[in-house]
Amino acid sequence: MIDHDALAALLGEHLPRQRWFAPDGDAGARVAATEVLAEPWPGLLHVSVEAAGGCWQVVLGLRPAGEHHVFLEGKPEAVVGELDTPAGPALAYDALVDPELALVLLRLAAPTVEAERARPITGLEQSNSSVVFDEAVILKLYRRLLDGPNPDAEVTRALAGAGFDGVAEPCGRWREADQDRAVANRFLSNGTDGFSLALTSLRDLFGSGGEPGDAGGDFAPDARRLGGITAAMHLALAKAFATKSGRPGRWADEAADS
Repeated sequence: MIDHDALAALLGEHLPRQRWFAPDGDAGARVAATEVLAEPWPGLLHVSVEAAGGCWQVVLGLRPAGEHHVFLEGKPEAVVGELDTPAGPALAYDALVDPELALVLLRLAAPTVEAERARPITGLEQSNSSVVFDEAVILKLYRRLLDGPNPDAEVTRALAGAGFDGVAEPCGRWREADQDRAVANRFLSNGTDGFSLALTSLRDLFGSGGEPGDAGGDFAPDARRLGGITAAMHLALAKAFATKSGRPGRWADEAADS
């Protein structure tokens, strides 16, 4: 069994270095629970950590201490440190950067999805961590664990179930007890968000100095299409979650008090 105090000490130094960790108070860490997902070597350990006013999810890879691993090169932020384990001294690190263990995590979320290659997405996300498999499926690991369904997982699946095709197709969901740990969706390799399209259009407009219609990236047709997609999304939300009468006066009061 891994000593929780020793693990908590390592995580107390590791968490503040992560982009997805948003401390709200004392950053001191306490290990709430551990679960062995795969026996070494390599080992895979799920850790629930209480820190900074929330419960955080860390999935650790474990390999023999002293070994060199190519997938850790250039990723010092992924290394947690050395731990004593029942199998011997181990190097603990973020399992998502380990292609072999990332495939294990994918099978937990989407057992029917077959994949051979894993590519972690680094340096972009602020609150979660993702891995792309075979450029076809993306696994999103939620870092902050919530009691009850995670809105990201619940709303995406509900929209898809209501027939809305403006979201990536859900492929699986890793859920334990009453908490969502991760979701798997189809990876849209050529997808572009509307905000990026709008910025590109503005750059073209200001660069040309002429009329919007003469600029190379007129945003009007895209804006029209995005408006239609947004309307369809709201209709699908109403179908999935039903509707009730709004209280605009109450909303205005809450906005004024916030």
